[in-house]
Amino acid sequence: MTGVALNDVSARARVGVKGAAAAEFLRAQGLAVPERFNCWTERDGVLVARLGMTEFLVEAGAGCGGFPSPHPLSGGERGLQGPLPPGEGGAERRVREDPALPSQLPTPLQALAAALHAATQLNNPDLYPVLRADCALVLAGPLANDLLVQVCNVDFAPLARAATANDGPLALTQMVGVSVTVVPQRRADDLLYRIWCDPSFGPYLKTTLQDIADELNAGAPTA
Repeated sequence: MTGVALNDVSARARVGVKGAAAAEFLRAQGLAVPERFNCWTERDGVLVARLGMTEFLVEAGAGCGGFPSPHPLSGGERGLQGPLPPGEGGAERRVREDPALPSQLPTPLQALAAALHAATQLNNPDLYPVLRADCALVLAGPLANDLLVQVCNVDFAPLARAATANDGPLALTQMVGVSVTVVPQRRADDLLYRIWCDPSFGPYLKTTLQDIADELNAGAPTA
């Protein structure tokens, strides 16, 4: 296997939810919600990351349909067309009008989006959608941690040991000066790192990580 591989999965559908009633709302939709913040769960291909006591990122994984599965690093993905217009914020933006409608999302996020859309029409101050236009990357391979130690001062080893295929801790930190959310996750015998950042910094982060990956792969022994 390649020493380290970087895939762009920005095209995966995701929904942001925030507010004092957010956890209760997500549970009512049948989602597994982490009890503690800075933790995540994944059931039936849907990841729920608890970024704070009242803030959540929900993302459909590969196989949920509707959008492409992970593909090799390349430009031009949805949401990565350069900086956002002035005043539009970043990867997290409270929706000023309607949240993403169900027709724009794949199953099983359709039901979640429909319920969130209906709930927010009641102007509940304890529940509101957050538009997620993240650059989303997946880092994997036996040399993934060698790359991480070059770009981030967080020791991911304890987080990786605590991660399973279905739950674990997450980190809110920085990589090469870019604020990121990182989820270590085990898949079969592999360990991967799911990374989200503001789309305006996506091209810079992707290029930097890919350059380091190329250097590590060039120096890795061949089988």
